[in-house]
Amino acid sequence: LPISIRLLLVEDDRVDQMAFSRMAQGERWPFDATLAGSLAEARTLLASREFDVVVTDYLLGDGVGLDLFPLLGSAPVIVTTASGSEEVAVLAMKSGATDYLVKDPQRNYLKVLPLTVQRALERCRAVFERERLMRDLTARSDELSRANRELTLFSYAVAHDLRAPVRSIRAIARMLCDGQLQRLDPAGVKLLQALIDSGDKMDRLLEGLLALYRLVNVKPNFVDVDLSALAAEAAQALAEAEPGRQVDLRIQPGLRAVADPMLMADALANLMGNAWKFTSRHASARIEFGASVSDGETVYVVRDDGAGFDPAHAAQLFEPFKRMHPSDRFPGTGIGLASVRRIIEHHGGRVWADAVVEGGASVYFTLAATSLQAAGGR
Repeated sequence: LPISIRLLLVEDDRVDQMAFSRMAQGERWPFDATLAGSLAEARTLLASREFDVVVTDYLLGDGVGLDLFPLLGSAPVIVTTASGSEEVAVLAMKSGATDYLVKDPQRNYLKVLPLTVQRALERCRAVFERERLMRDLTARSDELSRANRELTLFSYAVAHDLRAPVRSIRAIARMLCDGQLQRLDPAGVKLLQALIDSGDKMDRLLEGLLALYRLVNVKPNFVDVDLSALAAEAAQALAEAEPGRQVDLRIQPGLRAVADPMLMADALANLMGNAWKFTSRHASARIEFGASVSDGETVYVVRDDGAGFDPAHAAQLFEPFKRMHPSDRFPGTGIGLASVRRIIEHHGGRVWADAVVEGGASVYFTLAATSLQAAGGR
């Protein structure tokens, strides 16, 4: 126990008062004890002094010890009662008592009083610390939420407001290209084309930022979704756009999940599109979409045998604008996989990847409420 605990004993029984004083002196209890022989006296003392702990008899000559509770603030209170009634104990604890002791004729209850006081103080400190931590956590959470909202609104405003001037620059550059090209030397033509290309790239980046912003507050519409069909649609669109590619597309049939069909269509289009892009420098390629069950959880995967990447950088793969390859080799904005991560997180899932340089890449994801319908797994 700490030294000099300021203790208020509210007790109108002279024998109990004397027994407390004798035991406190004999055992050298670390109490700076103040005695109050009535509720009225206790009220006066509580109005003028602060106490670390209050020990009060339940039934006093001028009232009930529980009447003091509104005056106690955060100080723990221990209620003593001679009746030993369970009803009294329950009432005391419901009223806010930290603990209670049953009096006995031999006053043995006083022997455990120091330990009871220690427990009461420790419990009070724990409650105070927990409340403080909760207040701090709530304040920080509110602060973080405000900062995130402001950052999101800022990103949206930047992306939205920049698109108009960027498109104006692109339009002017294209007009120059169409009407003034014959007046330019090869160096001028090259610079003008670089300006148009940069404008196109900026427009794609801004469109990606806006798409990422729209995913922040989206509320998924959960229905039964045929993921195999969505992957097949994405693969078909890619194959039709580049019919000359030799790509072995393998899509496991019958994969269904409880998900948002539009969001999952975007996610799979991004993943299949990445696989298509990063296999483009190989004469032939293989792209797969499938799933398996691991520890009772369905894990989906989009796998390719393309350029891959250094697995040491896998953790950065799903951050906005993080790219594993130079843009002149594989064009892109670096936003697609960040969008995939947000979509998967909206579904209560997680997403990760592994790869081997020039040995292909695999992107895995889970969804919160999914079921593997296909027979067997890979």
